[in-house]
Amino acid sequence: MFLKKCFKIFWCILLVVYSTKAQNPLHKRFALESGIPLGAIFDLHQAKNGFIYLATEEGLLRFDGKKTFLFSAKDVYRKSVTNILEADDGTLFVQNFGGQFFKLPPESDSLEYIDKIETQGVFKYATLTRNNNIVFIAPNFIGCYNYKINRVTKVPLKTLQYYQSSARKGKNDLTLIDLKYKTVFAKHYNNQLKYNFKKNTTLFFHAQFNYKNLLLSKLYPFTIEHLLSNDTICLKEINKEAIINHITIVDNKFLAVLTTNGAYIYDKSYKLIYHWFAKESISGMIKDSQNNYWLSTLNNSLILIAQPNTKHYLLNKSFTTINFKGDKFIAGTTDNEIYEWDGDNKTKLIFKDSVTHGVRALLYNKQAEELIFSNQFFHRLGSNINLNNKLSVNSITQVSPNGYLIAEGSTVSFYNISEKDSLFKSFKINSSEIFGNRFSLSKNIYRSSVAKLINGNEVIAATTSGLISFEAGVEKNILFGNKKINAVSIENISSDSLLIATQNQGVLLYTKKRISSFLPITSFKYPEIYKMKLYENKIFIVNYYGCDVYDYNKKLITSYAISDGIYGCDLLDFVVKDNVTYVANLQGVFKLNYTEVAKNNSPPKIIINYFKINNKKVNKFTNHQLPYQTYVLDIEFSAIDFKGLSTTKVYYRINDGDWIETTENRILLTSLGPNDYNLQIKAINEKGLETLYPAQIKFTINNPFYKTWYFIGGISVLLIGIIVTLFMVRLKSSQSRNKILAEKIELQKSLYKSNLASIKSQMNPHFIFNALNTIQSFIYLNEKEAASQYLVNFSELTRLILEMSNKEKVHLSEEIKAIELYLKLEKMRFEDSFKYSINYTSNINKGVLFPSMLIQPYVENAIKHGLLHKKGEKILELNFSSEKNVLTVEIIDNGIGIEASKEINKQRNKNHTSFATQANQKRFELLNESFELSIGVEIINLYNTNNQPAGTKVLLKIPIS
Repeated sequence: MFLKKCFKIFWCILLVVYSTKAQNPLHKRFALESGIPLGAIFDLHQAKNGFIYLATEEGLLRFDGKKTFLFSAKDVYRKSVTNILEADDGTLFVQNFGGQFFKLPPESDSLEYIDKIETQGVFKYATLTRNNNIVFIAPNFIGCYNYKINRVTKVPLKTLQYYQSSARKGKNDLTLIDLKYKTVFAKHYNNQLKYNFKKNTTLFFHAQFNYKNLLLSKLYPFTIEHLLSNDTICLKEINKEAIINHITIVDNKFLAVLTTNGAYIYDKSYKLIYHWFAKESISGMIKDSQNNYWLSTLNNSLILIAQPNTKHYLLNKSFTTINFKGDKFIAGTTDNEIYEWDGDNKTKLIFKDSVTHGVRALLYNKQAEELIFSNQFFHRLGSNINLNNKLSVNSITQVSPNGYLIAEGSTVSFYNISEKDSLFKSFKINSSEIFGNRFSLSKNIYRSSVAKLINGNEVIAATTSGLISFEAGVEKNILFGNKKINAVSIENISSDSLLIATQNQGVLLYTKKRISSFLPITSFKYPEIYKMKLYENKIFIVNYYGCDVYDYNKKLITSYAISDGIYGCDLLDFVVKDNVTYVANLQGVFKLNYTEVAKNNSPPKIIINYFKINNKKVNKFTNHQLPYQTYVLDIEFSAIDFKGLSTTKVYYRINDGDWIETTENRILLTSLGPNDYNLQIKAINEKGLETLYPAQIKFTINNPFYKTWYFIGGISVLLIGIIVTLFMVRLKSSQSRNKILAEKIELQKSLYKSNLASIKSQMNPHFIFNALNTIQSFIYLNEKEAASQYLVNFSELTRLILEMSNKEKVHLSEEIKAIELYLKLEKMRFEDSFKYSINYTSNINKGVLFPSMLIQPYVENAIKHGLLHKKGEKILELNFSSEKNVLTVEIIDNGIGIEASKEINKQRNKNHTSFATQANQKRFELLNESFELSIGVEIINLYNTNNQPAGTKVLLKIPIS
């Protein structure tokens, strides 16, 4: 009894009804991870360049959807800023709560303090007029600041401490509200008008809406007064405890009253159409260029609303699955909870388990009035039943009033089917195969994710082994194009047909046991399907980038992408009812009418934030001329695409090269060579919308100095000078060589002349005369044979000498032969008194070459001057030896000696000089100079033991090769 009572108390606690007074739209909140402070945001504004600017406690922030940039300011004694104003040229203005004003020129990174505006520490909202002048309130005057000429014009006022400027972003030149005397002063194009308040209340705000001037109080009662009319409207929907932070006109269609109790949005007839974020203090609201709505808060960061008609429920819960329960919905969470929800305001908790586990499958059986679901167990929950089984179930399909087809973690089963059921016969179930109140269709073990019954006798299941058919106790694998089918969803379109969504083969049709393509993979822009649902004549196919809706009748696919504000990539389950889609995701449950989804047709925009060269910021729009060196070029940019923040891709290219994708908002370029460069950056969202005008930076890296025209010109002149100089030097060198060559030719001629002289010396008239006398004497003595032999030797010697005279070098054997012929002739002339010998060492090579007719003149001298005047035996000895490429020739005679020969020659002819010796000496000099030889000659006097002249020795050393 005690347990039963506790159980009833438990269910009483669970069946608590929750009511939500306001449903927030599907939204995205930006906080610390995006650089948005958690403190107060006092104002927000989308500038002409596309950025969202936030006036915060920390100062002025720029936001591109992913990160922020804080603009610093000098001479600031209060960082908090508010009231963002923008002039036509893009210059921004803000003021702080200490009465200081600042401006932010385009392309500037810091706020500039405007010292011309003096408010003496009093904060009053300023306004920007049509001619871009700032009108502000000071204690003693109203000021008009012209920022272009930096000048202030002052207009005195009397009761100044009670004035509050308004028409903050309106089109009036100036509007003032006198809070004390409840009077409005307005200056409309130089016409000053005065109005009195209609209600006895403290009015604070002024706005122009629907061609009317409105006045609204800051505190309850919240009554709108129309200037120039008697109309008043009470905004009864606003919580009495609320305080109005601001009123603004959104898109010229809505009046947004922003309070400490959320944002109240009214249409032109002042009918409340939205009440958003009732528990938050809203300070500002704008609609951006992509039709997104932005709300700034004083307590909970920045909010983006892409689809204002969506409704978001149970924001603090993470939902995994959703299904119908009659006219209501049931949804399971990741915390083992199940909520019942009426689709509008009311929700209640109907199940909760202490074990943390997500609810995976959920089904309500209206006939049996029981809730079937799976978490860590398989549950049946009804008025009379509360059972659970230790089964891991992934999907549940009702196949009879009380029976279910379940896809399990290890098989496919029927649950709670009696033996009388026709399914037993159809699938040939044996009683031995029944386990409790369920029986398995598979004899194998594999995980199944979903299973459906077709024709009452066949089950098709998506498993880890592919798509499996179970029929009459037989299971087989269904293939498509000879490949296994990786199915993610299966839906019945009739009793005998199924649609099967696959990961990579599109949507398939299974009917009459045949598989075919229904929507090929090429039908989808993004084919990564992970869920499919059917509703009436439409197929909803969810991928990681949004949702595709296929209309049977129109045969048309409509895509809803993330950049449309759908955020489809994080939905876990959904159902469709009355053209409204109800989605369970990790942020709660939301609903939207898919036919009213505002399609995004705005391409992303690229803005270059800065361009740095070697860490020095430069004007990014200048065509920079950079001298040659190693540069680090740093470009930071923002891709403005607030709808497609997570999927928009950015690309860059240099000149006309390939587009390169980058995941950063920064590009670093190094090691660029000399060239003209054009860096372009563009963005493309997942719908294929591309930046209309890619951002670009042009710069030039000049050639190094050695490639410049003046350097090349100078080097060319220098080279020409060097070439001319070298040519002149070469010319002079050539002339010098020609001169040397000419001298060498002269030397050669002299050598030839010397050779001829040598020949002449050898063939001198004395020799010829003596030879002819000898021949004549042989004839007189009738020695015909001797005369003939002498004549033969003489003619052979003459011929040999003439042949050798035409050669520069001859073989040693030829030279010796000529000497032998000459000595034979001399011996025949001197008869037996003259003897000679020619001796060689064993290493003598008679084939060596050396200058011709070098030895013979010295042999002739030895005979003519040494042996001719000697009485008695005359001996001449020639010795040849060789060592280290030097031929040594010794010519030794036993004649009268050099001195005695000189005396005899003097007596005969006082002016006599040996012509042969002189000619040969000159020839040696020419050979040594012309052929770089080193022929050595040494003449040695020989003496006997009594120191008397005993002959002469000539020593010749001749280089040979």
